[in-house]
Amino acid sequence: MSAKVNNAELIKNLINKAKININIDNVPSELAEKIIPVLEVSTPAQLIQIEAGTASDATFATIYTTSSNKNTYLVGAELTTSKDALATSIVSSISIVPFGKAGVSILTTRYEPTTAGHIHREIFFGNHPIKLAKNSEIRITNSTAIASIDSGGIAYFYEEDDN
Repeated sequence: MSAKVNNAELIKNLINKAKININIDNVPSELAEKIIPVLEVSTPAQLIQIEAGTASDATFATIYTTSSNKNTYLVGAELTTSKDALATSIVSSISIVPFGKAGVSILTTRYEPTTAGHIHREIFFGNHPIKLAKNSEIRITNSTAIASIDSGGIAYFYEEDDN
């Protein structure tokens, strides 16, 4: 024997979430005899924050320092580097400190042409953000033997209250 659904809000939610076309499809109004529990595993969308930093020549800069009382999750980063014709061998990188680990470079560019130019790299972690250590830096670093180099870094992340 089936149970009749008399909750208008539940039926409306079913139509919207299941994208039922009420002009074509019948909206279920009864529950089956056997009810199967379903675990909802999707998480609510996170508000992504964006921070940027720049470094010139052989220097470093802090893009962002993580909170001491919130959990920070990195979802992606971008690195753009430009150089003049005299800079023969440059390296630019973005580094982080994952939770419980030592610091690591997540994005590195080595650029060696003998002409002026620029290069852009990006990395995104999809549904697998990296949890960062508290009070740690997301940092952009340049190294060059001679001449001029400019780099820009962007970090995409979100923060959650510490539970």
